[in-house]
Amino acid sequence: MNCPRCNASLIPDKIRDAKFSVEVDLYPQCRGVWVDKGALLKLDKIAEPILVEIRKIPKEKHQLKVLYCPSCENRPLMEKAEHPRDSKVIIDYCTQCHGI
Repeated sequence: MNCPRCNASLIPDKIRDAKFSVEVDLYPQCRGVWVDKGALLKLDKIAEPILVEIRKIPKEKHQLKVLYCPSCENRPLMEKAEHPRDSKVIIDYCTQCHGI
């Protein structure tokens, strides 16, 4: 699977803490992350709020770029939504496979 933003190949990885582990796909060129259905809820439990404050948020024009699902065969257009914990972060999600 390639990144819908930079077209780089994914690198499978896990994000962990003492209680949870979430499988994600990382895109090193654009620093994007792909998570499968339901994984964002687990990821929100792992991510400390302080990490949200110090990370680099892409400019709005980059976040609003049209993206197509890298997971679905027919590559549907992904929808956009504000992250529930941070209105400056726009989430791209697929209405078919529910990946984010």
